[in-house]
Amino acid sequence: MATKKQTVKIPEAVEASTNGDDPTNHSVVEEHNKQTEAEREKREQSEREQQMQQARDELEKLEPSDPEVRWVIGKPPQEGGKETEYSVYVQRKLDWLPKQRFFALVARSMSKAIKSTGGEVGGLSDVFGNEDEASLVERGRRLTQRDFKDAASFFALAMELVAETPDFLVDCYMIWLNVPARRGERAWAREVLQQPWRPEEDIWGLKDEDHEKLINTFIDQNYEDIRAFFVEKVPAMGKRVMLHERSKLRKARRSESDQ
Repeated sequence: MATKKQTVKIPEAVEASTNGDDPTNHSVVEEHNKQTEAEREKREQSEREQQMQQARDELEKLEPSDPEVRWVIGKPPQEGGKETEYSVYVQRKLDWLPKQRFFALVARSMSKAIKSTGGEVGGLSDVFGNEDEASLVERGRRLTQRDFKDAASFFALAMELVAETPDFLVDCYMIWLNVPARRGERAWAREVLQQPWRPEEDIWGLKDEDHEKLINTFIDQNYEDIRAFFVEKVPAMGKRVMLHERSKLRKARRSESDQ
C-alpha cells in the first residue's frame, strides 16, 4: 500500500530566518554593531583624556610652582648663625640686564671652549662643524632637537664649560641670585657658594640638592629665553668663532709657506 507523502508548510517567518532575511536577525546585528561602535568611541575618548592629562602634567613640570625662591646662604639662623654669617637672596625670573650678563657669560665660556676643543663642547660638534655642511637654520634645528629644557642637559653643558672656565657655575649662581655689589658681599657669597654643606665642620655652603634646585628653578623661570638663546644665538656664535679660528690657521700656514 502506497504511503501518501505529506507536505508540511514552513511558516514565512521561519523560512525567512533560514534564508537570512529575518528582520529580527538584522536588528540583532545592528544593535551589536552599535554597541561595538559605542565601545570604540568610549575607548578612544578615554585615550584622548589620558593624553591630555599627560600633556597637562608635562606642562606643570615646566611651569614653576613658585615664581620666586628664597635662599638663605651661609650659616642659617636656626643653626645659630649671626646676621654677619648668612645672607638672604631671592631667585626670580631674570630682568633684562642680569639676563644679558648671563648670556654674555655663556658666550664667553663657550667661545673659549670651542677654540680649545674645535667645537666638541656639549656634544655640539655637528652644530659647530664645517660651515659648508649645514646652514644656520639647520644648525638651529639641531639645537632645537637637543633642547636644554631640564637640569640634566644644562648641567652637563655647564660641567664641560667649567673645565675651560672653572668659575662658570658659581658666576651663574651670582647672576641668578642677583647678589648685590655691596662692599665685600660678592666676594663673601662667591666663597660660600663654592663650599659644600658640612655643619659638623662649620662649613655652610650648598647641599647637593641645592645645586639641582638652583638650576631647575632658573630653567623654569627663564625657559623661553634660554631656548631662544641656544637655538638662535649659539649657532651664529659658534660659526663666527670657527671662521675666525680657520682664518687664523690659514694665515699661519701661508706665513710658514712664505718662509
